[in-house]
Amino acid sequence: MDHMEELYKGIGERCPYKLAKHQGVKLTYLDDLGDICGLYKQTTSDSFHIYVNANVDIEMQENVVHLLIEHHNTELRGTERCLLKKDLHMLRRIGEEIRKTDTLIADIFLQGFLGIRRNKQR
Repeated sequence: MDHMEELYKGIGERCPYKLAKHQGVKLTYLDDLGDICGLYKQTTSDSFHIYVNANVDIEMQENVVHLLIEHHNTELRGTERCLLKKDLHMLRRIGEEIRKTDTLIADIFLQGFLGIRRNKQR
């Protein structure tokens, strides 16, 4: 289990918003951030803040909070981090390619070692 999953388990659910609140990281939604989806910033010596672009879709907002709270829980805590729309689109594409590769590997295994062919839906 990775570190983030352990933190989510500690609060009882996989919710980056609740994890941020649990860890005392304040969330603020701002309009008109342009290409910026989110920003993590240390505002005082013991205060941390995530600013979220209110004009991006809910799924992207949740991904932003997850990625920035993950950043908060590394050795980079307190180091400012900015996430742009292009960063999130790239991460989404990488995730899609990983899922395709995992599916291909599973198909090769099932066919080669077990003689099973999956019905592929297109």
